[in-house]
Amino acid sequence: MITAPTMNVLMVGGYFDESGGRASGYFKKLADAFQLVLPRMSCRILNGGSLTDLNEIAQDLSAVTHLVWFADVPNAFVNLLPALTARYPGLVLVSSKNNRKNLYSHAALFARMRKSRSELLLEFRESLEGALASSVLTVQGDVLLDNSTDIVSVAACRGRYWQQLQSLVFPLCKQPFLTQESHSYIQRNFNRDTEIPLGCHPGAFGVARKHHYHEGVDLYGMPGDDVLAMESGIVVARQAFTGASAQSPWWNETQCLMIEGASGVLNYGEIHCAFPLEQGAAVHAGQVIGQLVRVLQVDKGRPCTMLHLERYVRGTLVPIVSWPLPDPQPEQLCDVSALLLQSIKGATPC
Repeated sequence: MITAPTMNVLMVGGYFDESGGRASGYFKKLADAFQLVLPRMSCRILNGGSLTDLNEIAQDLSAVTHLVWFADVPNAFVNLLPALTARYPGLVLVSSKNNRKNLYSHAALFARMRKSRSELLLEFRESLEGALASSVLTVQGDVLLDNSTDIVSVAACRGRYWQQLQSLVFPLCKQPFLTQESHSYIQRNFNRDTEIPLGCHPGAFGVARKHHYHEGVDLYGMPGDDVLAMESGIVVARQAFTGASAQSPWWNETQCLMIEGASGVLNYGEIHCAFPLEQGAAVHAGQVIGQLVRVLQVDKGRPCTMLHLERYVRGTLVPIVSWPLPDPQPEQLCDVSALLLQSIKGATPC
């Protein structure tokens, strides 16, 4: 049995329409199995119903930390999920796709996950025996479970991934806090040291800047603050990130360190890297990997020193130069917001 810190989970499945919809037998079994493998979580389940029911539950997800969204809705409501994840970027989302007609490749499903900000996706196919089989895919392009007809195994696989996220380390040697603009739905009694930008915050992922979308999340601090590895992994790159050495002389000289781990490749940018850490070095979760240095040459009314944190799919060896307007999100780039929100559960002051 999997044990994990308490989660506030909302599971939405079944069919929704104007006449009251209908429940899904498979979704009920999956919800029951999930509560069996993660007994400490707080779980609310909506299995089929009217579109009014669906709209009401979607009005406020401020208390929800994990969202399982398997709702079958009319085409007029297909954009409801992207709207929810844009409004609540810290949600750990599990989505689904019926692929019994083999219309979607895994590459197409991974792209779909990035667009909807899903951490996991359950792909449904038919087994050779004609039963409903599920595969568990991650936004990193991994297949954690392939065509399983055992619902408990599917639930346990998902639970293990969520448990892995619970062990992430907050990447600055300070306690984080959430502002009202950051949808303070996972507030804890943290000291007000480090802001976690979400939504329309100028330091949030995907926010439109003057010439580009913001490729990561900015965590503000002071020069000399330690930067910690969020998870264990291997250094895959160390290079100049801003300044003349990186062909951006309008910023100060900083470096970045890219570490590949279970969550993909995390790029710790706008820092001074710890001296011994070179390509191929092993890093453990919580290890000091560098320090913050001032990056902005001109004070724009916000802190001039920050950790610029990016997340890429596994196998990425160099950060993207820019995500220009109005281009779609680059294939190798993922949103790191949900990982940061998970990491604050275990944050401790230094």
